[in-house]
Amino acid sequence: MKICFIQPEFKGFGGGIRIYHEYFIQNLNPGDQCLFLIGSGSVAEKSEFEINHTPSITEVRLGIARLNKWKRSFQRYSMFPTIQADLAASWALRELAEAWEPDVVEIADISLLYAAWLSSNPVPWFVQSHGSTAQLLQNDPLKGQEPISQLASLLECNTLRHVPFLATSNPKSRDTWENLIGLREIDVVAPGWAMPQSLCHSPIANTNIDSVVRIFGRFQSWKGALVVSEAISKLDSISLNVEWYGLNMPYNDCNTSMLDEVLSKFAGINQKLVLKEPVLPAEVYKLQSKALFNLVPSSWDVMNFSAIEAMASGRPLIISDGAGASCFIEDGVSGLIFKAGDASSLCESIIKMMDTSEVDRLKMASRAQKTVQKLFDPARQAQERYEYFQHLINYWPLKGVSKVPLWVEQSVSPMPVHSDQPWALLDNLPLKGLLQYTLKRLRAKFSKSGI
Repeated sequence: MKICFIQPEFKGFGGGIRIYHEYFIQNLNPGDQCLFLIGSGSVAEKSEFEINHTPSITEVRLGIARLNKWKRSFQRYSMFPTIQADLAASWALRELAEAWEPDVVEIADISLLYAAWLSSNPVPWFVQSHGSTAQLLQNDPLKGQEPISQLASLLECNTLRHVPFLATSNPKSRDTWENLIGLREIDVVAPGWAMPQSLCHSPIANTNIDSVVRIFGRFQSWKGALVVSEAISKLDSISLNVEWYGLNMPYNDCNTSMLDEVLSKFAGINQKLVLKEPVLPAEVYKLQSKALFNLVPSSWDVMNFSAIEAMASGRPLIISDGAGASCFIEDGVSGLIFKAGDASSLCESIIKMMDTSEVDRLKMASRAQKTVQKLFDPARQAQERYEYFQHLINYWPLKGVSKVPLWVEQSVSPMPVHSDQPWALLDNLPLKGLLQYTLKRLRAKFSKSGI
């Protein structure tokens, strides 16, 4: 079987989409081949190149020349450059995929990477949800980007209704998608995962415990930065030492970082919460396995692998009910669950965890560890993914599936280039307003340049 994966990343600094396939490719059937096509509207290399990781696994990075070639066919979206680039990347990556002649194609939902495949169904393909553009924009809105956000959301919801198959990693995410786009069935195709054998231990056997609460993930609003900071500020009676390992992300208008926002809002928070640089996966496991407890505070997440890692670490976990992985935790039995975005609810969970004896914490941690071992067994999950691929192949060509409406297909398809097309829309706007905004942009540019 020739399997093509289209996604915006493959190798990374821990975490990310690569984890979804890390254990699958370790369990490839003999003779099978995998091609990873990597790129997006915002990720393209100076020149296209290929990496042969093994005789069975090849990675191809999208080049800027191919991306720009397709951009010219989407000039009508020039006033929305991120959408123009995302659609161009989708068609550029499809061009690469079809040249390889795969048997089945799995496409990440991020950045409309799947859009080009709606125009026809040459090979079996499906979309795997990791956190779509609309979901990200909804949960982490940026000031001034509202029109782009709303247009991207409209395009995404209307296109995803017509993909032949849509899958996500857990039942909670499936329910979210069914509410978001409605009128279709969402499949659950979970990844495999296992902690490295060298780091495996039972909760009872680990005696190297410190007094630190640990969080892993980007330091941003929807990952829970504000709710954690508010909860810590409220807990004056409890001495907490919280370490957050992750990148400091922009907040609101992109001129403010998340850390700056937190420091300005919560006086003295830097005495209780320390932001640290991201660490490699092996270090994540070591740090989680000696934490007082681990915390996953996301207001929303499709899955959140740091939660799965925390469950396997042998230490107790507090998790938001907004994280997809929370559906694998039984509240009070294998961990504690708090209400997403609710600082008071998080406070209650922290107090409850602190009041729980170490013996009972270890019991919770042990149950969580067993859940991970049962649900995410790499060999079993690889077999289930193979069965899903084979189901798609057997079901092709599609029968009884409604045709993509012409207007939906045209909205994401290339069109002839007209030199004045991108700016003709400005004819509908008052010239006075355009001139005023142009002067504002020029002043800002000159002030940054020191002119």
